[in-house]
Amino acid sequence: MPIVGCLNRMSCDGYHDMKERRRHPDVYDYTPEPCCNVFSKTLSSWGLPSACPSGDECKQSHTLMEVMYHREKYKTRVCERWVKPLLKCSWSHRCAYKHGDDDVNLGYTSKPLSLMEKRIDNDERRAPKKISAEK
Repeated sequence: MPIVGCLNRMSCDGYHDMKERRRHPDVYDYTPEPCCNVFSKTLSSWGLPSACPSGDECKQSHTLMEVMYHREKYKTRVCERWVKPLLKCSWSHRCAYKHGDDDVNLGYTSKPLSLMEKRIDNDERRAPKKISAEK
C-alpha cells in the first residue's frame, strides 16, 4: 500500500501513491512502453494504473517508475542534472539515469525491491519468472 505522510520522498523506499507503484519485474512480464489505457499521449500524462482492464497482467508499463526502472531503460541515458555543473541530482544513487561512464545498467535495476510492489495476492502466488539473456 502507498505510504502516507512521508516527509522525504527522495530517500524513502516506498511508493507514495498508485502512480508511483512498480510491479516486480521478476513476477510480472511487461515492456517499458506505456499502456494506452493509463498514459495519455495527447496530454503527456499518467492516469491511475487501475484504468487498465488487464490490471497487473498487462504487458505494458502502468507508471513512469515502471518505464524509468525497466531493465531496457535503466541507466541507458545520461542524467541531465549530472552533466550540468550548477545542478545537482537529488536522486543520487537512486537515479535511473547514468552519472558517468562507469554507472552502467548491468541488466538488472539496482533500485531496492522495497520500492516495487512485492505483495502478491494469496490466490495469485507464483514463482518468479526466469530472466532470459536472449531476446
